Amino acid sequence: MTEDLKRCSSCHELKPLSEFVRHKSSPDGRFCYCRECHNSAARYYRLTRSTVPDCVDADHFFANERCYIEKARALLAGKLVDPACGEGA
Repeated sequence: MTEDLKRCSSCHELKPLSEFVRHKSSPDGRFCYCRECHNSAARYYRLTRSTVPDCVDADHFFANERCYIEKARALLAGKLVDPACGEGA
């Protein structure tokens, strides 16, 4: 029995349909990214989009994303006081 193959839009590899999450709006019933790429994109989104402090402009944050992520980690670890946000230890 041969299994249908689909090319992932992210990694461009041919993979069996079982490697793609279900998506009923899609013509073939599967999402355009394989599970691995889909999960990787979701992890990246959660890491970057959930770390925007309320006191920071989101556009400025994404332009300086790396700096803000490092600063947020330091704040969470209690190693930095952010006077703009009034947070920290």
